Amino acid sequence: MRKATFFLTAIFIFVGSILSQQRIAGRRNYYIEKIYFLGNEHFSDKDLKKVMLLKEKRMFSRTVFNRKLLELDKLAISNLYIRNGFLGCTVLDSISVEGDVVNVYFVINEGIRYYLESLEIKGVRVFKEEYLRTLFDIRRGEPYNQEVIQKGVNSILELYLNRGYVNVKLKDSISVQDSNRIKFLLRIKEGKRYAIDSIIIRGLKRVDPVIVRREMVVGKGTIYSKKKIELSRRYIYETGLFSSVNISVINIDTIEKKLDLLVSVRELELRYLGVSVGLGQDRGISEGSEPYTSFYVSSEWLHRYLTKKGARLSLKLESSVSLSSILNRPRVDLDVDYAVPWLFGFRSLSSVRTFFNNQIQEGEEKTEYGQEYSLAYKPSRRRYIRTFMGVKNVIYSYKEDATIRKERARENSLGFNVYLDRRDNFLYPSEGMFFTLSSRVVGMLPGSSLKYYKLELNFSRYIKLFKGVVWAYRVKGGVMDNIGVSQTPAYEQFFLGGETSLRGWVNRYYLVSGDLPLGGNLKVLFNTELRFPLIWIIGGEIFLDGGDLQSDISYANKIELSWDAGVGLTFATPLGPFRVDFARVLKSRTTYSKRWVVQFATQYAF
Repeated sequence: MRKATFFLTAIFIFVGSILSQQRIAGRRNYYIEKIYFLGNEHFSDKDLKKVMLLKEKRMFSRTVFNRKLLELDKLAISNLYIRNGFLGCTVLDSISVEGDVVNVYFVINEGIRYYLESLEIKGVRVFKEEYLRTLFDIRRGEPYNQEVIQKGVNSILELYLNRGYVNVKLKDSISVQDSNRIKFLLRIKEGKRYAIDSIIIRGLKRVDPVIVRREMVVGKGTIYSKKKIELSRRYIYETGLFSSVNISVINIDTIEKKLDLLVSVRELELRYLGVSVGLGQDRGISEGSEPYTSFYVSSEWLHRYLTKKGARLSLKLESSVSLSSILNRPRVDLDVDYAVPWLFGFRSLSSVRTFFNNQIQEGEEKTEYGQEYSLAYKPSRRRYIRTFMGVKNVIYSYKEDATIRKERARENSLGFNVYLDRRDNFLYPSEGMFFTLSSRVVGMLPGSSLKYYKLELNFSRYIKLFKGVVWAYRVKGGVMDNIGVSQTPAYEQFFLGGETSLRGWVNRYYLVSGDLPLGGNLKVLFNTELRFPLIWIIGGEIFLDGGDLQSDISYANKIELSWDAGVGLTFATPLGPFRVDFARVLKSRTTYSKRWVVQFATQYAF
């Protein structure tokens, strides 16, 4: 009786859907009102709606009905059931139309739920069968999940391909016992192990083949490894000389158990001249300030292949100005950079940079010029260790008691940076972490007029709570102090306040002296925020910031965090989020009169 009622209801809805489809064909926009489910017993309506793209009407938003999205939602519901053991699940859809409103109906026939009875692997010689079983994230008695099974099969295939078994064959099958118990069998035909005989390179016109071969982590006589070949492809691409790189297997010799690799590349133009305009981030005069949003115009000339060893030479001129003070004189930066990608047979990046920059900000002016010599070990773009030696001349002018004072300094420095980026997305991170460490000691080399050290650490973490909702937090600290009797320069001190630090304070004005911002030699900063979607490209955030500055590290025991909190709106763009934050000071250890501060910025605060 129950099955008869189910099918009669399904037929009724299906006939109504045909009539509704005829009505909807001539109209432009129809909006989703309600979504109904029939026949779902193991999953609630809420569970099913979570996997759907179409959404019911909300207080401030409506979803336009789209037949393609309806088909994708039907597939998503079906996949949800199949992933949980309902291998024979079927999903029918229908709609009803009233005016410009559409109600959506899903008729679900869940079918039988299947469970894993056993998992058997045959034909294994190279690996232990017990180890291969651990690659399947499913246990006996759990609902049969074809997606998990396939991931396990793919992991086994990767193992063999990374050990040189190019011709390995995997064949899986299932058998049903006791109507809903599945026995899974994987048969492996391992084949023979292959070594690389030769590497053939095609597509080179001006670049020396040595450049490509030195980036390869495999060579003649080494065992074939898919993982190493993919790493080689990435290294070749990251030279910046090619627009595309592909590595394929050719000429498999089944008798000698050897094969050749074909590396196909497409060269970029070796010389480049371009102009770019956009929004970026800058620190201003004070190197210890937190970044702020700036508008920039940049021109660059680049030679990607200056020497046979792949050395690059670039000349870059950039002018930028803070969005909060758009009428100020722009900052000017000129950089000439010569870089060599390999040094002493190691994959490293050594460079010599000659620079000049000038900026005026809030009664201060700073001019810097000099050279920096650096050596970076860079296994990938997302992690590196960089050491450097710099020679810099600084001219710093500032106002004191209605008098313009000018200071000159020469800084000879040594330092290193550590960079580790494990975020899943650079612009819109939802998972992972980000860590940086920068340090510099000035005065260790002769000829320096100042002697001090500076250390800054940053750690950020991103946690996806559920669909579209991300919790993020950051801890940041900095310390600097003089060495001997020399004083620490004001233009290197730390500042707080602004769109990327304490949002309840305007940029750099956490501490003030008169009408001017005041820096410190000791910085502590903590930020946490909840990011979530609202409607269309608009998202929201709730945040809490805490931090403090002290003039000297001897006052570390006097640190007293000031706090602000607020809400913000984000607008998703291809270039990253545009952000408007509304912040209010909760507690301040300093005298502060502003109740609310509005911050406009690009990118997230961290």
